[in-house]
Amino acid sequence: GGGGGGDNECDPGEAPDVIVGDLYDIRRWGETSDGYTGFSVATDSCNVGTCWLKWFNATTEKPVIAQHAFRMMDGRFMQIGQSWLKHGFTALALDTCSPDCIEPPDGSHLGVNCSDPYSASLNGTQTRLGPKFEVNATSGVYNWPPAMFDDEGDAAFKRLAVKNSDLDPNENAGALYFVEGQYVTLDDAEAGNGNNNSSYRRVEVVETRGGFDMDLVFGDDAFRTVRERAALFAWADHDPDVTIHSFEDPDTGLFHAAVKVTDNGDGTWHYEYAVQNQTSHLSGASFSIPVGDSLTPSNLFFYSVDYHSGEPYTNLPWTAEVVDGMLTWSTEAFADNENANALRWGTIYNFAFDFPGAPENGDGGLGLFRPFGDGTVGSLGFPTLVPATTSPCNNDGSCDPDENCIGCPDDCEGIGPDADGDGVNVCFDCDDTSGVVWARPGAVQDLRIDMTAEGSRLDWGQPDPPGGLLPSFGVVRSTDPRFGTLECLHDGSGVSSLLDTDLPATGELYHYLARASNACGLGFGPVGSSSDGTERVLPDCP
Repeated sequence: GGGGGGDNECDPGEAPDVIVGDLYDIRRWGETSDGYTGFSVATDSCNVGTCWLKWFNATTEKPVIAQHAFRMMDGRFMQIGQSWLKHGFTALALDTCSPDCIEPPDGSHLGVNCSDPYSASLNGTQTRLGPKFEVNATSGVYNWPPAMFDDEGDAAFKRLAVKNSDLDPNENAGALYFVEGQYVTLDDAEAGNGNNNSSYRRVEVVETRGGFDMDLVFGDDAFRTVRERAALFAWADHDPDVTIHSFEDPDTGLFHAAVKVTDNGDGTWHYEYAVQNQTSHLSGASFSIPVGDSLTPSNLFFYSVDYHSGEPYTNLPWTAEVVDGMLTWSTEAFADNENANALRWGTIYNFAFDFPGAPENGDGGLGLFRPFGDGTVGSLGFPTLVPATTSPCNNDGSCDPDENCIGCPDDCEGIGPDADGDGVNVCFDCDDTSGVVWARPGAVQDLRIDMTAEGSRLDWGQPDPPGGLLPSFGVVRSTDPRFGTLECLHDGSGVSSLLDTDLPATGELYHYLARASNACGLGFGPVGSSSDGTERVLPDCP
């Protein structure tokens, strides 16, 4: 049995339990021509169970290892990179997690209380990396040999690929960074021990050789490996305003949903959600929050980490709509596209919006992607903070003292209270004494264009101060760098991203500009200057 000298084969009532005991090194492999840097993370696994963990080389009975990267910045926690999976080949018998390692007779098992390290170089060797799409993280089942196992490529191929723009300190002031290691293996999953196989560690980003590197920090408890804790918990561990709820069952695997709500100070609140699929093979296809039928969400945001190096999945962003009082982001259904951009295991997706309703306890919803064995498609509910959806609007054409006129547009046409004491008593009473709410917004910041298989993905940040009240955005495209002729691609909503699926004709280039407006008028903000130094003037959109 489990404690009998060198014999710790699995008897009835005993089970292996692999965890990530340490993330102890990072290797930078270099940059690619399309703006990514390739990394790999060293992992040290431990068997904290009561019997051997199988580690049979060149079979389906050994661990596969995923490596992930994350950034926490401006109240948001995002996954900025993922790797393909390192396939284990032999297990050592070291003492990272315990001095009481019971060593097996050879490297085909990880013994009880024993640890096994894989260096950053081994975890980044391209001919030992297989794709995620063949691995069921709920059951631990996968194919052998994996697809494209012997294929090699550029510095980020199959490795932990991170955009340089997500690492550049000039573009990410105040950001905190984290890496995560995750093991998946058959006998651990069959024993019901697959949900503690992720650990995270905080890292630092430094500039090196004209690029960027991720480094470990030693001798500081704040940077130690946090065992058996998925990366999303780093957000709550470093921000007391974040709450997380985990939800699972044996059929669906393990998810975590985190939320942070911030008062915008203008009668609206910002709702920021992040959902991590840790082990679910069924995956997520939609994310829903109740918003009611009378108030309108704005500044909608979605983000998903890219698949790369030949994984078959699309990177198309999820679309958002309000139906029957629910704000729902969703991807394509499994029946329509089995390779849709679902929330698959080992990934975090982000959802955010502004809303004129204060936070209260409620329930969110996650629609599943793959059907159950009987063909039905399930959904999961989870407790979280949601906006209050009771509207004070009475739709009588005038703004009453208890009405929030940001959320009551039908009551903002007549005379209302003088909210700021400035002698002006229009319903939408933008504070005349404030140079911010009435001001024309500054230039939109951080317009990023990433080429994907589906087209050009554009993301941008908030406008320079003064930002105005409730910024909305417009984007134009032109084949003329002077924008003498242009097309309007964005309708002025609060969404700060879009996917342009059109391609320029042969010999042409597309040029893009983004700009902001605010709810108190004065049109769009600036989009830069022409070559003669004068401000560029563009027509309104749409």
